[in-house]
Amino acid sequence: EDDTADSKHTLVIALFLNPYDWVALMHASQQSDEVSWRDYLSKEWQSHANILEYRASMIKSAVIESMDREEVKLVIPLKYEKLLDSFGNFDNYVSSSGTSASELAGIVGVIDDIQSRTGLRANEAAGWKEPRDHNLFWADPIGCAGHVCHPKIEALREDAEYITYINEHADWKSEHLIGYQQMMAPKQAVERIVV
Repeated sequence: EDDTADSKHTLVIALFLNPYDWVALMHASQQSDEVSWRDYLSKEWQSHANILEYRASMIKSAVIESMDREEVKLVIPLKYEKLLDSFGNFDNYVSSSGTSASELAGIVGVIDDIQSRTGLRANEAAGWKEPRDHNLFWADPIGCAGHVCHPKIEALREDAEYITYINEHADWKSEHLIGYQQMMAPKQAVERIVV
């Protein structure tokens, strides 16, 4: 008799923010205003050569190494940004209260994925089906639209040099495990066009 099926009882959700905003948030949270983003990205970080190497190690640990653990049944890599979008497959969650698809939190998509892959059902009484104004399950937007404002994130999203640096130095093989791809660097604004 095979006992391994019974021993696999752990579900791992590997939740990550895109590398561009994550590095900017880490920089902001360290109150490193006097340290440029380039210096911050190149300094040693928790026994890793730099913070991007540390991030790649965290992703590999959460996704690949978790799958190798005996008790893990399933690993679901998840981009934080997916939680920001409204859940669109409303057919699975008919509501007597008149909730519409645009009002279901992004977490419902994760719940739906877990249910389809494992058969586990989430407790609907927890409140994740409630309208946005009564629902604690909506993820906070990134940058200055959320509860915490980090203007540095907004500025770095528009910094072509920063985006290019992340594109060249991030471990994209690891980033792809979560579903991230390189961002295009913004073009510099033109002040005047002469014809």
